[in-house]
Amino acid sequence: MLITLASKARAAYAPLCGGAAHVLEGASLIGLYAPYSEVKMNMIERIVSEEKKKIPLEERLTTPEDREKFAKLQQRAREVEAMLFRAYPTPSLERAMTLTSSERVLRELLALANDARDFSRQYRGFHVGAVLIGLRNTKETKDNPWAVLFNANTKPPKYCAEAYVMDELDESRTDIYHALAFVVVAEPQVDDDSKVTQVTLTPCKSCRTRMLEMSKAENPTVFADTEIITADSRHMGFRKFQKVEDLQHFHKEYTDIE
Repeated sequence: MLITLASKARAAYAPLCGGAAHVLEGASLIGLYAPYSEVKMNMIERIVSEEKKKIPLEERLTTPEDREKFAKLQQRAREVEAMLFRAYPTPSLERAMTLTSSERVLRELLALANDARDFSRQYRGFHVGAVLIGLRNTKETKDNPWAVLFNANTKPPKYCAEAYVMDELDESRTDIYHALAFVVVAEPQVDDDSKVTQVTLTPCKSCRTRMLEMSKAENPTVFADTEIITADSRHMGFRKFQKVEDLQHFHKEYTDIE
């Protein structure tokens, strides 16, 4: 299975980070699993190199103004979590998924994603903000199960806003077991790979492939029905609602991942 290979690749190659021989060793392994070897090779190359391509959000806070804006955005994220906890302290999964697209909650998430764009570092001014809302494991009924994460893109090095929040999702400290929705705000542009023209910016090929891979993991935190909610930063009323399972078809990429 691809996800088994992915987990093995992460364990084997991530500590080595960068030796071409290690990538080639991975290529000989995944070549046995045609016809999806190209997708798998891209995945392993990403796993090996991803740590080199990141600028942690905290390192982008270079001025007192940046740090103040970041603290305020963190506080707003905690306030959204608290609002949801007051209304639904023990939400069912079905109810939680409905809430993410309710207008009141969605307005807050879109505003967070839009303001997270302030922390983008992109040489041509293409700023993308992303928010992830999910449910986390709790030990006691007084613990808040709601989690809201945010981040923004960088280039150079090229790393997407969605990729940063997916990295946080992978970290055990977040303890998130179910990603309910990714909320992405940016100016729309033609997709670099599919060339599909969009009214809002959907995740790039690397991110939508990663989301699909995560949904097929043995113990997934992202699921096929995880919402992808996107909005045009110039006109926040222009929104698109999709699910992880929709993205490949939207971009006319019909190759599935085993």
